[in-house]
Amino acid sequence: MKEGHYDDIVSKIIDGRIDEITDRLTELATNEENGWNKLVVYLDLRMRGKRLANSNIPNVVSVVDRSDKPTTFVMIASETRPINLVRLIKLLDLSKSLGVNVVLAIVDKYGDVTYYSLEEINLLK
Repeated sequence: MKEGHYDDIVSKIIDGRIDEITDRLTELATNEENGWNKLVVYLDLRMRGKRLANSNIPNVVSVVDRSDKPTTFVMIASETRPINLVRLIKLLDLSKSLGVNVVLAIVDKYGDVTYYSLEEINLLK
């Protein structure tokens, strides 16, 4: 499912028009890896008043400011699956070069989301 569909689905959920998107929700849950968790995080961030934009990075949602400039990358993970540390380190490197924050969103089996701020730490001898 394309990223723009999340915004449409979330808008209809917020408006209480779930009956219009039941087929799309089923498709999302069965056909897209981590799709359900991504929808949960997308909905949670929108309900918190965050403005979101498309991201070309898998399992990452961009929080943007009013000028559509990314301010935060939110990496989405499930509590039941291991986190790919190589991808996480690459995201941290990218965010450092762009001056963007990184947040790890962990979705538990009940659909609750916990957010963790991440940053690179350099340990000196």
